[in-house]
Amino acid sequence: MIETSETPESSCRVLFVAAAGRSGSTVLATLLGTVEGLCSVGELRFLWQRGIIENRLCGCGLPFRDCDFWQSVLKEAFGGLDKVDAERILRAQESCIRVRHLPRRLLEARGSVEHRYDPVYLDALTRVYSAIHRITSGAVIVDTSKPPIYMDALRRLPQMDVSVVHLVRDPRANAYSWSRLKERDSVDGNAYMEQHSALKASVLWSVWNVTSRAISTGESGGKYMQVRYEDLLADPPGVSDQVLGMVQRSSTDVPFMGPHLVSTGVNHMVAGNPDRLNRGVLELRVDQRWRVEMTRRQRLVASAVTAPISHSFGYSIWNHKVGNSG
Repeated sequence: MIETSETPESSCRVLFVAAAGRSGSTVLATLLGTVEGLCSVGELRFLWQRGIIENRLCGCGLPFRDCDFWQSVLKEAFGGLDKVDAERILRAQESCIRVRHLPRRLLEARGSVEHRYDPVYLDALTRVYSAIHRITSGAVIVDTSKPPIYMDALRRLPQMDVSVVHLVRDPRANAYSWSRLKERDSVDGNAYMEQHSALKASVLWSVWNVTSRAISTGESGGKYMQVRYEDLLADPPGVSDQVLGMVQRSSTDVPFMGPHLVSTGVNHMVAGNPDRLNRGVLELRVDQRWRVEMTRRQRLVASAVTAPISHSFGYSIWNHKVGNSG
């Protein structure tokens, strides 16, 4: 069972999902969020921009500023929404966790340089995670923020206990997902999620996954697990049992209605795939549309760019088979 405490001195436990974008983290977060003692907050790194400034929809379906959960968090952390200098915190975030800062962070691991995080930003993160910890009575925070540089900043906070689930998806499926036009969670419903070319998506897939593994395995202290999207959706109870084992829970705590069906409720994911707005019975199946809808050129680009490393993540990209061999 999970040990919880409402005291500020207790360790704040975070189950961090490291991944390239469009790797299925919203599905995993939704699944984990059904477990008592876990709180899925979505991509918390977007709290300042998409939540406070842009007032996009929370996972509960309300505009962020109207959500009681986040109002409570910000009151606990800063004294109220009107006391948060989101623009200043966002500038501090931009100064230290952009992708351009990754080389310096990797060099730090070799002892040649020191990568410093803005103290304004670290203070803001400490306040927010500690506030969530307190108002949820010590629930494990499931954070799908993804970038390894953000994960590294989080692990440096005092009294933060971070376990990392590294979620990886077939690079061809990932590139196809980035190419699709999909509505995002705007209040007026008249906006679309960002799109990338197959080249850019594949480069980001490579950078994000290699650096996530390098940083996590180098300093995780055993709190690191790599999970493939395809394996998760092929056996939701089995794989979720392994993931939940990192926080002393099991898949028996998940309201499965069958091997591929789970009952979901309201969540408060601050950002992520708009599928987080769905509730009710969720069918857990691998999205295979890329196999028939992806163009030959997109497939070749994705395969060529990721070829040097995809095999190390269990994918044989020069065939169409997805399983233990790819």
